Amino acid sequence: MTDKKKNLGRAALFLATLIWGISFVLMDLALNSITTLYILAFRFLGAAVILLIAGFRELKKLSWRYAGAGALMGAVLFTAYAFQTYGLMRTTPGKNAFLTAAYCIIVPFLYWLVNKKRPDRYNIMAAVIGLGGVGLISLNDNFQLGVGDALTLVCGFFFAVHIIVTSKAVDNRSPVLLTMLQFAVAGIIAGVLALIFEPVPENIPPATIWNLVFMAVAS
Repeated sequence: MTDKKKNLGRAALFLATLIWGISFVLMDLALNSITTLYILAFRFLGAAVILLIAGFRELKKLSWRYAGAGALMGAVLFTAYAFQTYGLMRTTPGKNAFLTAAYCIIVPFLYWLVNKKRPDRYNIMAAVIGLGGVGLISLNDNFQLGVGDALTLVCGFFFAVHIIVTSKAVDNRSPVLLTMLQFAVAGIIAGVLALIFEPVPENIPPATIWNLVFMAVAS
C-alpha cells in the first residue's frame, strides 16, 4: 500500500470519528425539541432513501434471505440506538459516546460464544482496561451506576450483537443492499412505535431540522 493510500485511509478514519462524535452532540440538542423515536425514524428512513438512490441497482439481488438478514440487522440496530438515545437523555454526550464504545470489549467474547474462537490475551487485557475506564467514567461518588449510563451500556451490548449479526449476514451478500434494508427496517420500527407512543412533533426549529439532516446524511 502506498503512503498516499495510507494517508487517505487515516484521513477517512479521522473523518468518520469526527462525524461520529459530532452526532452525539447534535442528538442531544435535537432531543430538546423532538422525541427519541421520531429522531430515529427520520434518521434511519432518510439514510435508507439515500442508499436507495445511490444503490438502486442492487435491488435486483433482493431475495427472502436478504430480507431476513436485513430485518434482523435492522431490528438489532434499532434496539441499540434506542437504548443509546434514551441513555443520552439521562447522561452527558461525552459519557454516552464513551460507554457506547463498550461494544469493543464485548465483541470478542460474543464472537467466542457464537463461533467458538477464544479471545487472545490482548482481547482480555483490553477488556480489563476498558472495564476500568467504564467504572471511572460512569460510577458516581457512591459507586452507583446512573440510569443513563446503564442504558448506554445496554446499547453497547446490542451494538456488539449487531456486529456479530452483520458479520454473519454480509457473507457473499451486497453490503449496500443489506445496509439499505437494515436502515429501512430500523426506520419503520421507529416510525410505527413513535406514532403509537409519542406525540407528533410540532414547530420543529430549523436548527433541529439541520441536525436531523446531518445525522441522516453524514452519520
